[in-house]
Formats: sequence, structure tokens, C-alpha cells
Amino acid sequence: MLEMSCEVHDRLAAQSQFVTHTIGRMLLIQKARRTRKGFEKLVQVKENTVNDSFDLYSGLFIHNRFAKQQMESLESALMRVKESLEARMNKQVRHKCD
Repeated sequence: MLEMSCEVHDRLAAQSQFVTHTIGRMLLIQKARRTRKGFEKLVQVKENTVNDSFDLYSGLFIHNRFAKQQMESLESALMRVKESLEARMNKQVRHKCD
């Protein structure tokens, strides 16, 4: 055990536990199943987190003031990755047309 303030604890919980549970729930919605070795670890995250109740997961979001910030950070990161991929795709499409 480490001694820490409530704020530090909540920040760490939002960065680790809440993010892990969020990824697991997203994979559940996508019906992710074990396929290849690399993807297997993500499926394990899903299997480990969805065994916990949705009450626990929603409690992480509702009662940890840093969880909303982590959710927004995940959304932002996903949008940035998507934008990078779309920019690359558009560049290749333009190059093929030239």
C-alpha cells in the first residue's frame, strides 16, 4: 500500500481503472473475440472488466471527478487518430488521381 491523498488516488484510478473498464466495455459492444496473439491481450481486458458490475463502472464515472476528463481524453485521442488516418487516406486518393 502507498499513502497518498484522495486527489492523487482519484487521478490514478481514473487514469488506470476507469480507462481500462471503458476500453473493456467498448470491446464488449464490438463483440471482440480472441483471434490473434496480439489482440488476445485486449480481449483479456474486456473479459476482466465486464465481469465487474455496470454499477461499479458507472460509480467510477459518477463519483470520481477525474473520470469525465479521462473519457474526454479518450474521445479526443480517438478523433485525432481517426483524423490522421483519414488525412493519410485522402492524400493517397489524391496521389492516385494525379
